[in-house]
Amino acid sequence: MQDTVPHDLIERVDSIVVPVAFIALFVLGCYAAENRRRDFAALTAFLICAVLGDALLCSTVSGVHDRYQARITWFLPMGVFVIARALYSRPALPVRDEGGAGSNPAVPTDT
Repeated sequence: MQDTVPHDLIERVDSIVVPVAFIALFVLGCYAAENRRRDFAALTAFLICAVLGDALLCSTVSGVHDRYQARITWFLPMGVFVIARALYSRPALPVRDEGGAGSNPAVPTDT
């Protein structure tokens, strides 16, 4: 009963899901920043920094152990699903255009 968890299967799935989720989270962060969704861009930056910081901390302080890293790697796919659903379920807020293309309402024009 000691080896009931299929560690090989979990390791194979983890070696595919985590890099794909990391790349997807980075792409979603760029998309959110491009569409002026600062809240989701900040969340993606936070999640990426948290996982990288945890990897750095766990590898320097306690050595490389899967059990420490596995405690936080699930944030990557979770973040991808939450942010993707939020970005694609409601449109980005419209940008107000006050006075036409290229105009600055604070500067008076001579027309």
